[in-house]
Amino acid sequence: MIKASVEENSFKTKKFLNHLLQEMMDLWPLHPKQIIEIKMSEEAPYFPAIAYYSDSYPDGKYITDELSGEGDMLGSTLLAISDYTQKEFAWMCAPLVQSTHHFNPLVIGMPFVIIDPDKIRKKAEENGVTIKSLETTENDKANSKSKDDKFTLFLEQDGDLWRKPREVYCYHMVKDKGRYKLLHFLAENKGYQQTAAIQRALERKSRKSLRSELGKINTKIQGALKIKNHEIIEGMPVTGYRINPKLNINIVLH
Repeated sequence: MIKASVEENSFKTKKFLNHLLQEMMDLWPLHPKQIIEIKMSEEAPYFPAIAYYSDSYPDGKYITDELSGEGDMLGSTLLAISDYTQKEFAWMCAPLVQSTHHFNPLVIGMPFVIIDPDKIRKKAEENGVTIKSLETTENDKANSKSKDDKFTLFLEQDGDLWRKPREVYCYHMVKDKGRYKLLHFLAENKGYQQTAAIQRALERKSRKSLRSELGKINTKIQGALKIKNHEIIEGMPVTGYRINPKLNINIVLH
């Protein structure tokens, strides 16, 4: 069994902590019982430093995916990050079950329930995190909402996915092939869909091939439609996959 732990004294981990605090302050004002989500990519410079251990290897030796299995590595990584954040933010906010937005590279969503906003702000100040004024924060939220509103997408029967203006933002797919069928299935069935159900509907033989297809779809569509801050398809362990709720995909019938 593979075990993992966050290296608390690492420079990368300290950057990770400050990144979380900065993201929280950018959402200020926070309120008790409010749920927020912070995304994190393993390719980001502020991803925490993690050490992997096994009873079969000396302490501190890095265990590769080939030796451990992808599932073991992922589960151990998520658990280590959860334990670390729970410790650092005790009585400030509570981490919830993390969601996986993308594989290879790993991109996770880290949801938190706010408990004491003032304690979070104090910790941010102690760590030298920039704290915006309330007026600036409200303006940012208004600008962000105006950007989100433009992401209404259209899925055509000929395989095109586009947003206005279509001649500028359009992603071409082959009708009734893998990517089109996957996107159509998730757009037609709202909310999280279990992986097994998607496999049956698309006749996918393995979860690995499905994850690979999902990663390609997110990358290709984000590039073609210029919506790089919004993943098209989100994933959560056990729960399955869904269309990003910030996006509205209309299936066009002719």
